Amino acid sequence: MKIGIIVAMKKELNLLRIGMENKKEFSCEGWDVCSGTFSGKEIWIIQCGIGKVNAALCTEMLVRNFKPDLVINSGVAGGADACMGVGHVLVADAVAYHDVWCGPETEWGAASGCDTLMLCDESVIEAARESYGDKDSYHEGLICSGDIFVSKVEEVNQIKSHFPQTLAVDMESGAIAQVCSKHDVPFAIIRVISDTPGQTDNIAQYSDFWESAPSTTFLLVTAIISRLKNEKTELDKIASFCINHLTLNPGVYESRVDEMDNGELVTTFDIRMTAPNRQPALSIGALHAMEHIVATLLRNDPGWKDRIVYWGPMGCCTGNYLIVKGRPDASEIRDLMAKVMGELMNWQDAVPGATPRDCGNYLLMSLPEARLAAKAYHAVLTNSDCPLKYPL
Repeated sequence: MKIGIIVAMKKELNLLRIGMENKKEFSCEGWDVCSGTFSGKEIWIIQCGIGKVNAALCTEMLVRNFKPDLVINSGVAGGADACMGVGHVLVADAVAYHDVWCGPETEWGAASGCDTLMLCDESVIEAARESYGDKDSYHEGLICSGDIFVSKVEEVNQIKSHFPQTLAVDMESGAIAQVCSKHDVPFAIIRVISDTPGQTDNIAQYSDFWESAPSTTFLLVTAIISRLKNEKTELDKIASFCINHLTLNPGVYESRVDEMDNGELVTTFDIRMTAPNRQPALSIGALHAMEHIVATLLRNDPGWKDRIVYWGPMGCCTGNYLIVKGRPDASEIRDLMAKVMGELMNWQDAVPGATPRDCGNYLLMSLPEARLAAKAYHAVLTNSDCPLKYPL
């Protein structure tokens, strides 16, 4: 997992830097960057300047150059609610601008092309909730952002007239959220409350705050990073893994149909010779001998040789795959297989290509086992009840 961290305080940056492994420091587009690893994650740390423009420039550089899976912005904020005391922690669940209005018929706080409430990453919120010990000083909620230092009760009241649920205010989180949203990068905003307008001397609170704040955000950010999982991209389940093998019986099944660039269809058939997980699998020697003989027969068949693309064994050793040009009906492939298996079960000659020169493992073949397997499958193919469609 790759994480970009934007910090407000030099002291916090230094604390994070101490705990990193494989540390490198360099400059990128005029920004000082510290990179390394922490708790198994790749980390890039940048100290952002004050205000929306600095925050936007910093975040854009980070996202564009290092392609993080997540951006965490930590720092300080002013309290905007009676519950927010100095030193309390806010993990934002959403971010809004309190100083943006684009004119009539627009919503207050909605920047052009941007949602009014920009939602923060839920996995970080959950990790923070589990990590922070003092629940009385821990909060989740809305942070509002704008290019003014909010120091008066009247200013807080003005902001809350638009966003009554506001818990804190700052000057950078809105721009960081907007840039991340533009690039579809999840983001998280973590703030320590530095001052609370209307409670004692707001400016003095802010000035006396800076000794303890860096360690608070440092401890929470590192705890969150440690809890986040290095999630791998979930891969789509391929079609053959969606078949219920517990009810799959020997037969001939259309597995998939692909269209080539020239518009031609190519069809893959499941040549299932034993019941998976219920009957013994075919031996590798039998499958190898069968591969050589059946491939030779198919590529010499007058009616099919020009349509054969591939014949080969399944990794589970319960059958083979046949790939042909076009989209013949499964019944046609059943008849073709009955013909070929009839020849294989009576095969008396040497296995084609079973020499050191022609095969990479020529000794790993068993013609007797291949003939027995062909005989058993031939009986299935010539039965009127031979399955031709996958079970539901």
